[in-house]
Amino acid sequence: MSLTNNTRNSVLLLFLLLNIFTCFGQGSVRLTKKKLFFNRASTHKELGVWNVSNREQEYTVFLRKSTMDENGIYKVDTVNVDELDKHIRFFPRSFKIGPGEIQKVRVQVRDWQGLTKNDNYTHIFVKEALSFGTGENTTLINKKLGTDVKVVVEVGIPLILQKSGIKESNFTINEFELVDNNKFRLGLGRTGDKTKYCKIKIFHTDPETNKRTNVGTLNNVAVFSNMKKRDILINLTEEITSGNVEVFIIEDSDSRKAQVYIQENLKV
Repeated sequence: MSLTNNTRNSVLLLFLLLNIFTCFGQGSVRLTKKKLFFNRASTHKELGVWNVSNREQEYTVFLRKSTMDENGIYKVDTVNVDELDKHIRFFPRSFKIGPGEIQKVRVQVRDWQGLTKNDNYTHIFVKEALSFGTGENTTLINKKLGTDVKVVVEVGIPLILQKSGIKESNFTINEFELVDNNKFRLGLGRTGDKTKYCKIKIFHTDPETNKRTNVGTLNNVAVFSNMKKRDILINLTEEITSGNVEVFIIEDSDSRKAQVYIQENLKV
């Protein structure tokens, strides 16, 4: 079956829109994945690095040691190289791409036996150097210096290595309460000893109209292997003074048949 020009254009537009809304990044760089997960059945993956600027850019891929506290705050070591670096290879590690181009970076895990932990967690970063040459019309350069000025922008996503034989992990809700009628506090726990991701959705049913409304959503929520729980505060889209509140902990998946791990109800 052949496609008309209009159909081809529609398909291309849909493809571009899907990429735009599933990418993560800042500055000129977008990453086509929000995390990289490896186990013994998947020892290599590809990460797309997309230059969304209107000029050629240079990028470098590297690792940094990182952890997360119970409030969901990342702590990244900006000096020391993660010990996992010898187990992870990137190709290419440094590259230049033109405007609108995507470079596929192959990420490979080696020597699983050498990993000391069952669940290893770090961050993979992509760094861009924005170069402004002498004489360019920009406030970022002091022309009296007569030299180039570089502004470094870094984008990071979680990278998880999971060895076999790990206890199955599940979510638990330790506490949940309404705060100031427009926020929801949730204590999200995890059993087992491996990192687990989920989405959180909150619905409110008005007692007078019986209308059910999605008042809060939080995507890509993780409880990592270095912690047993997370304290989460979600801003709601409307104030709640009465009625029923439903909290869903859902599989972090784009599938319409995503698994619901937990459902809790709260009467207000």
